[in-house]
Amino acid sequence: MIQTSWDLFHPQNLRVNLSSCIENTPKTKTMIIDEMIDLLISGNNLGSAKREAIADAIFHREHEKSTGLERGVALPHGRTNVVDNFYLAIGIYPAGIDFTSLDMKLTRFVLCTISDFNHFNNTLLILAEIMRFFQNPANAEESLQCATSESFCSLLRDSIKLK
Repeated sequence: MIQTSWDLFHPQNLRVNLSSCIENTPKTKTMIIDEMIDLLISGNNLGSAKREAIADAIFHREHEKSTGLERGVALPHGRTNVVDNFYLAIGIYPAGIDFTSLDMKLTRFVLCTISDFNHFNNTLLILAEIMRFFQNPANAEESLQCATSESFCSLLRDSIKLK
């Protein structure tokens, strides 16, 4: 089943200021990914019993090679059989964090995903659309200006059209 932007984007699985950015201590990539996994699980009602398997899948992939991409975007992701579809959480870390990105720039947008092993093609289509959105500097700037998860959700739903 291909999901629509209305299926994927909800204020519960989006965060405009990751709580890590509110504190004044330096953050690590691991801390940000941990926070994103919590958002992924709570925002998609996946249940805390699945956290260990989801975290293992995402951190295993991250240890293989950094998921820091370009233009301030990182995509920590994994696949596991404890979920039955594709799930997403997006967090904004305005100050940026070193994600060992391909372009060596700080990451401000973190897209954390988990899926089962059967939705790989759908996952690629969805992520391609989301990446196109964030690769546009105007969209990135508008996202940074969102004050609430609700306004960020509206922006994503209005801008990213999934079939």
